[in-house]
Amino acid sequence: MKLLNFAIDSSIELISNGLIWDLHNCGKFDGLDLLVNENSVLMKWTAAYPWSGHGSNFSGVNLLFKDLYFLEIGPRDDELPLTEDNCVADLFQVAPEGRDRDPRLRALYEWTSDFHLFFQFQGRRTIEIGSRTVELIPVA
Repeated sequence: MKLLNFAIDSSIELISNGLIWDLHNCGKFDGLDLLVNENSVLMKWTAAYPWSGHGSNFSGVNLLFKDLYFLEIGPRDDELPLTEDNCVADLFQVAPEGRDRDPRLRALYEWTSDFHLFFQFQGRRTIEIGSRTVELIPVA
């Protein structure tokens, strides 16, 4: 996968053009759209609080995954309220192989182009995506 216009700055933050997108503290996950005719996935967040580093200039942020080759959505913890499903707890790059292992054991800390993005939410739901590219798109 190639991150086109952003980098992963921490387990909850993306950085793009000097702007910090704190998905845990500032973003509210609204869901994802599978764009079948484009073989893409669009993940969407709205601003719950002003985005770090640039006030409230943007109402949201999207991640567009193109040339999709892997998508897996895991179950949530039924004991937790649904509101926990819109808060990212962790985001990291994982090796595509060994999906039966804990994702933290698959985490990659050195540069490689062969990885998936793994999102874990406060409600314990997980989303793992493998695609050729992913682009960060600010929403005005």
